[in-house]
Amino acid sequence: MLNLKFSPRTFFIALAVVCLLAFGLLIPWLGYYWDDWETILVGRLFPLSEFWKYFSGDRPFAAWTYMIFAPLAGSTPITWHLVSLVLRFFTALGFWWVFGMVWPQRRRQMAWAALLFAVYPLFRQQPIAVSYHQHWVAFALYFASLGCMLKAAQSTRRRGLWLALSAVGELLHLGTLEYFVGIELLRPVLLWLALRESTPNKAERLKKTLLFWLPYLLILAAFSGWRVWYAQQGLKEVNSPVLLFELVKNPIAALTKLISHVMQDGLYVLAGSWFDTLDPAIAADFPAPFFLMTAAVVVGLGVGLYLYLLNLDFPEDHETPRVWTLEALGVSLLAVLLGGVQIWITDRQAFTAGGMFSDRFMLPAMFGAALVWVVLIDWLARNTRAKILLISFLVSIAAGLHMRTANSYRWSWTYQKRVYWQLYWRAPWIEPETLMLEDDLPFPFVLPTFSYRLLYNQPRQASDLFGGFYRLEREFAPDSQAWLEGKEIYNEYRNMRIGGNTLDSLVMYYNPPHDTNCLWILDTQDTDHPLLPDVVIDALPLSNLAQIKTENPYGEAPDARIFGAEPAPDWCYYYQKATLARQFEDWGEVVRLGDEAQNQGYNTANPSSNSPYEWIPFIQAYARDGQWQKAADLLQNTYQTDTRYQGMLCRVWGDLEAQLDEAERAVFDEAASRLECAP
Repeated sequence: MLNLKFSPRTFFIALAVVCLLAFGLLIPWLGYYWDDWETILVGRLFPLSEFWKYFSGDRPFAAWTYMIFAPLAGSTPITWHLVSLVLRFFTALGFWWVFGMVWPQRRRQMAWAALLFAVYPLFRQQPIAVSYHQHWVAFALYFASLGCMLKAAQSTRRRGLWLALSAVGELLHLGTLEYFVGIELLRPVLLWLALRESTPNKAERLKKTLLFWLPYLLILAAFSGWRVWYAQQGLKEVNSPVLLFELVKNPIAALTKLISHVMQDGLYVLAGSWFDTLDPAIAADFPAPFFLMTAAVVVGLGVGLYLYLLNLDFPEDHETPRVWTLEALGVSLLAVLLGGVQIWITDRQAFTAGGMFSDRFMLPAMFGAALVWVVLIDWLARNTRAKILLISFLVSIAAGLHMRTANSYRWSWTYQKRVYWQLYWRAPWIEPETLMLEDDLPFPFVLPTFSYRLLYNQPRQASDLFGGFYRLEREFAPDSQAWLEGKEIYNEYRNMRIGGNTLDSLVMYYNPPHDTNCLWILDTQDTDHPLLPDVVIDALPLSNLAQIKTENPYGEAPDARIFGAEPAPDWCYYYQKATLARQFEDWGEVVRLGDEAQNQGYNTANPSSNSPYEWIPFIQAYARDGQWQKAADLLQNTYQTDTRYQGMLCRVWGDLEAQLDEAERAVFDEAASRLECAP
């Protein structure tokens, strides 16, 4: 029988394959989300040096990562996703390196923990690649700093170099993000454990540990003091340690709140984050493709086979020492606890933060949580095969969760690109400081203020932003009267100016996959639309189509590197172009587009591909062009498709009566009769 074994040197390959399968399968179909758009916009409009100003309000030293990666990744989404994935891989590899030095006799368990850490189901925002590349940079630097510190402590060879690299790593990760402040306090514990063999005397080891830790403690103290001071300078979006201050003023109440945060987030990190791994519909309204489920199973089988054949000394009859189990459990639980400190002292938490993005708060605790599970499995399972089976199962279901989550982001990117190109077809240019209003987010994971702005591809250092995106339910509804009277809304956001007058707005509606509509830019003529939400109807007086112009003064189409190539004409292309032509009363162009669309096979008999409402411009154009019979046929077919549009269609048809030639009166009256329009 073939005695196949994998060398421990192959572990980094196995780790890379797991990361690629868990997070990389859908990368070609992923795009930009949430805060990604801000930084892509800054890179598009301004020189690289502007990133220093962009981050100056909350993390003034964080710009350096963009200074390095923005030129490398450019504007293409796929390159940013690859950068973020590579950084995540190096973070997991750094964990394996560090804890392999802490527990060199437990290499097998550290391999299990590194694989589980790489795919742990807590943090589900990997597709937000541009924004979160900084988190992975800082996390990887944290482990690099720990590893260099342990190398310096365990050997005198090149000690000065290792210490210098370690100190630089600490400075860089703290300066990039404050997220990893808490787990910095794990350093003396790891030093104490790593020095066990070289310095068995506990008194000597304690002295050596404290001496090695001292420079890192000084750096941490200096950074923490600066950060607390900086948070009090009145700058925006700085995470102030408010709960820390409350501990001084009202210690009992603050301590009670802190304990609640710790308990809730601790349970969420260790157990609650796993509940969704077996739910196939998690994070989306769309069913996960079968191949993603299959890929997750393949990951589990592959991990199990690899770990079984990994050539590490771990005899079947050898039990893990109880002292290591207790030691590792204590270290891992401490890592979870320290991983949340920097968030809890700001009176926030991952479990009840009230947003889809709050899981990032406990990102530093992930490696501790992965290690907790490995220690428990190693303690409870009877033999190596059972342990490998359990680890493989956890890696498999966690990878499956990340694949399904990425599929949700894939759909978001699909809808985003459809909307962006439709908006450009409908509005080749929108005046600066125009507010874009919709009832809610048009697609998941995106607040499109900056993506709408970037669509129009203005030159560098453009001084005016488009007014921004606002949700009607959230911003308009509570203050509708002031908005309808004309309210000035301006905000300074980092290094950009956002806002405008509410009377210079465009009210839009887009609601796939629940509806089959294209993007609609509405006005007061749509008040009798039967399917629009009430809040949209109420806001229609704000929609000012005069903000739309037929040509981009800069003469540029959307950047294909960002938004993809312009799609081939489909129904929404014909609808958007026809609506634009109607706005400027170019009825001949609307007729031409209607004829072309129908020649391409689009018709009112297929409501699954277009909404009856979207045929109204063509009905109006054919009537104005004297093709009354064609207009009447479209009117009747549209009505039969969805009778809920009766009132609106009757109003549209009645408005055309002024264009009527008496010779066509019979056609007009017959169509009105069929719709049962009131005389």
